[in-house]
Amino acid sequence: MALKWYGDEVIEKMHNATRLGIDETTAICVGIAKARVTRDTTALQGSLQMRPARRIGARMVGEWGSYNYLAAIFVELGTEPHFPPVEALKPWARRNLGDEALAYPVAKSIAVHGTKPQPFLRPTADEQYPLLTGRIRLHYGS
Repeated sequence: MALKWYGDEVIEKMHNATRLGIDETTAICVGIAKARVTRDTTALQGSLQMRPARRIGARMVGEWGSYNYLAAIFVELGTEPHFPPVEALKPWARRNLGDEALAYPVAKSIAVHGTKPQPFLRPTADEQYPLLTGRIRLHYGS
C-alpha cells in the first residue's frame, strides 16, 4: 500500500487561508479606524487603506494604515510642545472655530501643551488582531 503525499496541497491551503484571514482583518481594521478617526476634513480618513497580504519568504504579511497623510502619526500619538506655522492653522481655525484669526492663540497653546493623542490605529489593532487566528481557521475550513 502506497502512502499518498498531500503536504504541498495542505501547505498551499494554509497559505491561502492565512492570506484571506489577514486581508479580512486588515479590511475590517481600516473600516473601524475610519469610523474612529477625527474628522476635521476627510483627508486623514481617506488616507486609511490596506495592502493585500503577500508572502515574504516564509511569512505572510499584510499592511494597513495611513500611507499618504503625514500628520496621521501626530494625530495618533499626539505631539510634544512646538510652535506650528500659524498659516497652516488658519484653515483649521476657520473650519472649527469660525475665525482664522484664532490660529495664533491655537499655535501658542500647542507651543505650551503640544497636542493630545487621538488614537485610532492602535486601539483598532488591539481589538482585531486577536481575532486573526479564528479568521484563518474559518478560511482553512472552507
